[in-house]
Amino acid sequence: MEVKKDEELFAIDRTPSEPVRHTKRQQAALNKISQSIGQSHRRMHTICGRKVASSRIYVFVVNISVMNSDFVPKVDIEYKEAGEHLLRYTKKKLPNMPSTCRFKPSLLNAVTMPDAGASYNPKAEDYQSYVEEIAMEETKLINEEQRIENASKPKFESVVTYAEKRLEETEGLVIDPRYNADDRDEVEDQNDVEMEHVDEKSELCSLVKQKANALKEKKLQREHKRRKEVEKAQHDVYRAKSINKALEQAEKESLEKSVKRKKQKFLEKMTTRQRLGRGEFKDYEEPFLLQEELADSLRLLKPQGHVLNERMAGLQKRNMLPIGGERNKKKLKTKLKKKFVEKRSVAEVTKGSRVI
Repeated sequence: MEVKKDEELFAIDRTPSEPVRHTKRQQAALNKISQSIGQSHRRMHTICGRKVASSRIYVFVVNISVMNSDFVPKVDIEYKEAGEHLLRYTKKKLPNMPSTCRFKPSLLNAVTMPDAGASYNPKAEDYQSYVEEIAMEETKLINEEQRIENASKPKFESVVTYAEKRLEETEGLVIDPRYNADDRDEVEDQNDVEMEHVDEKSELCSLVKQKANALKEKKLQREHKRRKEVEKAQHDVYRAKSINKALEQAEKESLEKSVKRKKQKFLEKMTTRQRLGRGEFKDYEEPFLLQEELADSLRLLKPQGHVLNERMAGLQKRNMLPIGGERNKKKLKTKLKKKFVEKRSVAEVTKGSRVI
C-alpha cells in the first residue's frame, strides 16, 4: 500500500450527474471549434514538413489543388436560413448576379485601335491608304447629298422653245368652211370604205376559226398533261424508297440552312448597332492630317479629336448607351370646332308655352 501511488489506489468518478445543455449559439461555437480542430489535423496529414536544425528554417510543401478547391467559407449551423444570413451579413457570400450582367450586347471591341496611317510619322503606304479611305467616305456623303437635292427638284423640267410655243398657239384652229374638196376625192373615199368593209368581214371569219382551233388545242393539251400526271403517280409507287431518301435529304438541307440563317442573323445583330433611344446616331469622325501638316517630331504635334467623344460613340455603337432625343409631344388643336346642340326639352318650349 505504501509503495503504490494514489492514482492506482483511488479512482475519480468523472461521469456527469446531469447532461449539460447548451444554447444554440453555444452549440454552434462548439461545432465550429471542433470543425476547425478536425481541419487542422487533416491539414497536418497533408502537409509534409522538413526542419533544418542549424538555421531554424521550416520548408512546407502544400499539396492543394487550386482548381478543385472551394474557397467559399462554410458555416455549419442547424438552420439553413441562419447560415445564409450569416454569410450574406459577413460579406463572405456575394449576392446573386443577374444573367444580364454577363451578357455582352455586342461583339465589337471596346476600344478600336487607330489606323497605322493616323500616326504622327506614318509610312507612305499606310498614310496613302488611310487618306484614300477617308476620301471614299467623303465622296459617298457628297453623292448622297446630291441625290437628295436632285430628288427634291421637279421632274421633266425643260426650257420651252419657240417652235413648241408656236405649235401650242396654232393648235385647235378651225378649217375655213369655204374650202371644198374635189368630187374625185369623194368617190375614191367611198370605194375605199367599201373595200374596208369586205376586208373586215373576212378578217372576222378567220379570227373566229383561229379561236376555235386554239380552244381545241388547249383542251387536247390539258388531257395529255392529266394523262401524264396519272402515269407518273402510278410509277411513283415503285420509287417509294428513292422518294423517301430525297425527302430526307431535302429536310436535312433545309434544317442546315435554317441553322446557318440563325447564326448569320445573330452575328449580324451582335456586330451592328441597334435602335436605342430617340436620337440619331452619329459616328465618330477620325481626325487626319494633310501631307503638309505632318509634324517631324512628336513635340510639334498638335492634339486632335476628343477622347470622351470617341468613347461615347463607341458605347453607343456597341449598344450599351442609348441616344437621347426630343420627345414627340402630342399637340392639341389650337382651334376648337363649335357644335350647336338643340335638346328635345328646349325645342318643346315655344311662344305662349307655360312653365308647369
